[in-house]
Amino acid sequence: MEKSIRQDVGYVRVSTLLQNEARQLEGIEMDKISGRDKNRPELQNCMDHLRSGDVLYVHSVDRLARNLNDLERIVKELTGKGIVIKFEKEGLTFTGDDNPMAKMMLQMMGAFAEMELAMIKVRQREGIAIAKKEGRQIGRARQN
Repeated sequence: MEKSIRQDVGYVRVSTLLQNEARQLEGIEMDKISGRDKNRPELQNCMDHLRSGDVLYVHSVDRLARNLNDLERIVKELTGKGIVIKFEKEGLTFTGDDNPMAKMMLQMMGAFAEMELAMIKVRQREGIAIAKKEGRQIGRARQN
């Protein structure tokens, strides 16, 4: 039986087309898989691609998920298959070991990511309301 070779796989995600994914996982040599939209089919492709013994590198917790439930589900699913997850910015590694400190750190970072997204949405709504009040164009101009 052929022994499988461990792969280092990187997952990067940007929220808008204006963001640059080059800063994520800079200098780490591996296959990189990107997911840009809300449905993130590339995340699912990445998860399907990974095998036991592989290592998934992610720039930061909020790049994998900005919802605590999704984050915990993804980490549990992958580590349950024997995949190691490394979050570079936070210096966190998850292997599936039942480590209370690692679990708490994941939950805290996930909660912060979720709160950050909520705050971004609040600021965005406030900015749009002010722009509308001032009579500025919101979004693309209508074409005749």
